[in-house]
Amino acid sequence: MKKFCYSFFCFAFLSLSGFGQNVWTQKSDVGGLTRRNAVGFSIGSKGYIGLGYSDTTASMLKDFWEYSPLSDSWTQIADFGGTARYSATAFAIGHFAYVGMGADQNSPYHFNKDFWKYDPAGNAWTSISDFPGTARYQCKAFTLGAKGYIGTGWNQLSLFSDFWEYDPSIDSWSQKATFPGLAREASTAFSVSGFGYMGLGLGSAGAFNDIYKYDAGLNTWSAVADFPSINFDPVSFVIGNIAYVGTGSSTYPNLNLTNHFWQYNPDSNSWSAIPDMGGTKRLSAVSFAIDSFGYCGTGGYGTATYNLGDLWQYGPSGVGISEIKNNLNVSVFPNPANKFVNFHLTSFEPGETLVITDIHGRKIYADVIKSQDYSLALSTWSSGVYFYIIHSDKGSAVGKIVKE
Repeated sequence: MKKFCYSFFCFAFLSLSGFGQNVWTQKSDVGGLTRRNAVGFSIGSKGYIGLGYSDTTASMLKDFWEYSPLSDSWTQIADFGGTARYSATAFAIGHFAYVGMGADQNSPYHFNKDFWKYDPAGNAWTSISDFPGTARYQCKAFTLGAKGYIGTGWNQLSLFSDFWEYDPSIDSWSQKATFPGLAREASTAFSVSGFGYMGLGLGSAGAFNDIYKYDAGLNTWSAVADFPSINFDPVSFVIGNIAYVGTGSSTYPNLNLTNHFWQYNPDSNSWSAIPDMGGTKRLSAVSFAIDSFGYCGTGGYGTATYNLGDLWQYGPSGVGISEIKNNLNVSVFPNPANKFVNFHLTSFEPGETLVITDIHGRKIYADVIKSQDYSLALSTWSSGVYFYIIHSDKGSAVGKIVKE
């Protein structure tokens, strides 16, 4: 009987893992006013969106909002420490975020070079060392290890290709090897598999589709496979060892907006299409990733003077919070968990099986449950999202565990 149950269980998991793959799901709208040219990042199990420009009030914004995927809700946090602004730059390192640059005035423009550190534990912003290069907006950033990197941008007089590293341990900036592509603004940047990537964007002669890989150890750049289409002002996020890039426009000043999304595999140095993001075609959106899901929202549409406040979740593994199945009356706690997670089976019967998989569907743990209460140690597991499946002759329970 145990062999039969396990075989049936494997079939049930394969059927579930194929359900709803590569889907976008609309989530709760971002808090506050609709906006474009905001910034976004994630710290731990929470996402953050703030700053930007509101065409509703024709003003810069300095409010920030925290998103909880578990409750699909937004909570306003402390306002940004600097002036209200748009097209700023943000990156996160460990338990902190770093936000700066951008423009806080139009006609004439006023560009900034200040940077601020956000501590979610204390809900507080602290001023750090100013960016040492030219003040600007529309530059992009990624994180490698314990350091942040930013480059490109525009200041009304010039487009830029310089590239800088920030070390939070000494609160210091240092200039690195120049970005090898033509100077540009509104590019995209991400880090995956130990390397940084930067490309696309808008230059003096139009938009680009080139992308370059940065090796921080060697301080060198190398070209990688071109993005499948010309694009500027898109978003990007990373799930596991795959990067995702989408939205934006292929032309300027007459915009040709898109919601197309593509995934990049660094192992094969190749791009492949995934389903378009839902909602309105846009540019100047923001994105972040939490565990096995990517998020994209806000932005501009039409002539980019109409703002959006929606948020969309992408789940490559196909199992979202709203898709959890539980027809065995199983409770799981605490969740998110740290050292232990406990399962309570109200209608327990001997012979029930438990299997845990990672976000790619790989089995990492299996056992036969011997009592109504089962405790699983997680202290040696990496932080992230895992899926459990419990099976008996009466049915199955499928759900998600978040390891902090």
